[in-house]
Amino acid sequence: MYFIGRGDCKIDIIGQDGRKATRHPSHSNPILSEGDHFGEIQLIYENHRSASVISMNYNTLAKLSYKDFKTLVGEFPEYEYALKNYINTNYKDSKV
Repeated sequence: MYFIGRGDCKIDIIGQDGRKATRHPSHSNPILSEGDHFGEIQLIYENHRSASVISMNYNTLAKLSYKDFKTLVGEFPEYEYALKNYINTNYKDSKV
């Protein structure tokens, strides 16, 4: 999972039919910027990625590895619950 500290990234979504979509149905803007994150679906569900995130300029990112995520939710299980709730609320994709 990645957190954007600086810069902007474009999202290319792969739809349920396997074709590229212009944006995710839950996002009005296909751009991620400072304070946004991506990669949480893979951490929670361990499935293949559903989007490509492409840097539009210089970016500063923070990475949360799978191992560190498991350590984090081992100590704070409410974080995993909150992340699952965020995914289920914000992404309308039956593959999630």
